[in-house]
Amino acid sequence: MCFILWGSTFSLQAHTVDVIIRRSAKEDVAMAALASRPQPRAVQSQVRKEWLELLDELFDDITAWAEANRWPLDTQHRYIHEKAIGRYRTRVLNIKTPNGILIAEATARFVCGAGAQGRVDLYAFPSLKRVLLIWTGTSWAIRYDSGVWSRRAWSERTFTKLALDLTEAP
Repeated sequence: MCFILWGSTFSLQAHTVDVIIRRSAKEDVAMAALASRPQPRAVQSQVRKEWLELLDELFDDITAWAEANRWPLDTQHRYIHEKAIGRYRTRVLNIKTPNGILIAEATARFVCGAGAQGRVDLYAFPSLKRVLLIWTGTSWAIRYDSGVWSRRAWSERTFTKLALDLTEAP
């Protein structure tokens, strides 16, 4: 019996851990191979479409949560080019919290890491602190720059706390 919690594997039997780690490593190799070469247009288009839908949903949530806190928000756009899915346009959110500016910016659909299927960065000024939002295939997980995964589920409450903590001066 094993349990997987935010990228860490806990097991009642040691051999279960080995199987899961090996499978994750194989998935990482497969993901890296997929990301390193252009895909057929139909595959590119479908994967890009699904990724953009996820980003739109995430950025819509962040926008709504910032507005609920009465934090001014500015939306800009940027282009990202990934070999596997081509070029796409996505939003960059600049949120003015009481402590400073928080920026939410998509990084890539194809990223390395066990279970990682996309990444969005949340970073702040003037503190220069950052966390990574990692799409696991079913939900957004929070990973700190130190490599530690947060146990908090991605939600409005978590976003608000992160936004205030990140923008707080050191």
